[in-house]
Amino acid sequence: TPVYSRAGNMTTMPQPASAASSYTATYDAWNRLVKIADGANTVSEYVYDGAKRRVVQKSYVSGTLNETRHLYYTEPSRWQVVEERIGTSTSANRQFVWGLRYIDDLILRDRDTHGNGTLDKRLYSLQDANWNVTGLVNTSGVIQQRFVYTAYGLPVFLNSSFTAGSNTAAWEVLYAGYRFETATSLTHVRHRVLNAALGCWVQRDPLGYSMGLGLYEYGAGDPLNIVDASGMGWKVVGTVLAICVGKEIGGGRCMFSCLCPAGSSTDSTVSYTYKRPCDHPPSPRCLVWEWQPDPICVRRPNPRLIEMLIALLGAAAVVACFATGPCAAAAAAGASAAVLAILISQMGSGAETA
Repeated sequence: TPVYSRAGNMTTMPQPASAASSYTATYDAWNRLVKIADGANTVSEYVYDGAKRRVVQKSYVSGTLNETRHLYYTEPSRWQVVEERIGTSTSANRQFVWGLRYIDDLILRDRDTHGNGTLDKRLYSLQDANWNVTGLVNTSGVIQQRFVYTAYGLPVFLNSSFTAGSNTAAWEVLYAGYRFETATSLTHVRHRVLNAALGCWVQRDPLGYSMGLGLYEYGAGDPLNIVDASGMGWKVVGTVLAICVGKEIGGGRCMFSCLCPAGSSTDSTVSYTYKRPCDHPPSPRCLVWEWQPDPICVRRPNPRLIEMLIALLGAAAVVACFATGPCAAAAAAGASAAVLAILISQMGSGAETA
């Protein structure tokens, strides 16, 4: 049976291999999960940076440290892992390429399968409409592995022919594009951790009561219409009338039941069930949410340096530079790659918040 601290953090949780046994979870002052233990034996430990990103993951076997994995990310507003290294190695053990359609749109992963510092295996990720990774293909387009999920996101590993298998690719980006930890069966989702076996979060909603009274909800309790990859992105931007249907109960009075239309959610301060005269229907309102990611610093081009580039290479080459990269554009225009790279690096002089 799960046990929670006064801060709302799950401190005792069932083990994935045996629900009768439990793990003990430890959190820091910011409610971040920092340690999972099986009795006296540590299972996993985590270290975070100032932006709350998990930058170190330590894995243990029978209480003995087995691996220290370092994670490197994009900017805090996106929070995507782009590289992993093992121990003190300066070579990448894994690298990830992300798409532009969505924050958890994973394109591919390169992996060092021999531990020699060479990324020798590339697999492409196939995701469904909910961004669940459903399959992996190699560079020849051949299916290598498939995945299906329980209702709350616990992965089931299949081989290419849809029969039972194991996680042969050691694939970590799975349900909804989130990171799955095999040792604990926990899914790490930026500001919170999901225990898919229990179908709930192990920490409270970082937005507190702003999305209602349920502190362990996701997307205002409406996951079919709302996604929130960071756990911090949805804000109330307005209201909309609920749809109310009345049933006559006698004496000219009706029992009205009201539902919120798609794309909105109930307001915890408003009632949606009313008993009142049938000719006076209620008009409760529902909350309308909108994705508003945290502001990020963007670099805006310096007009004078753009003019210098056009004079040096011509307008077409400058346009090509942004599309293909400085080196490719310089080569196409027959210009100095070094000169172009310097100018490009200076184009965003002065960071502004957009």
